[in-house]
Amino acid sequence: MRSFLVILVALSLSQNVWSAERDANLQLAAHAQALESQSQATLGISLRQISLLLQADPHVFNRKETLEQDGSWPLLKDLEAKGFVEIHEPHTLPDGDTNMLGGSVVQYRATVKGLAVVAAINTK
Repeated sequence: MRSFLVILVALSLSQNVWSAERDANLQLAAHAQALESQSQATLGISLRQISLLLQADPHVFNRKETLEQDGSWPLLKDLEAKGFVEIHEPHTLPDGDTNMLGGSVVQYRATVKGLAVVAAINTK
């Protein structure tokens, strides 16, 4: 009987912990949604696009196929249309190699407008 009570108490405590964790996760989700809305309202771009902007590096070659598969390509094209990045699709690698690993590659860099956003984020 005593072990049964211990099990009930343990289950009750774990239920309370799970409930508190669920509530905390719901609050985090609400905060994330608020940040997403604020980003859309102030900059006209999503948090994921801000992440891509922060990763912009003209020395990095990204496989276009990978960007398309993970959903980043349309977001990058939108960033380009809004003036935050410039996209370049080179036909050769810096060493002159024309074999692009079986697919095309993409480079993108932040524009002056994009760099202003990056600088503002990095100063906080």
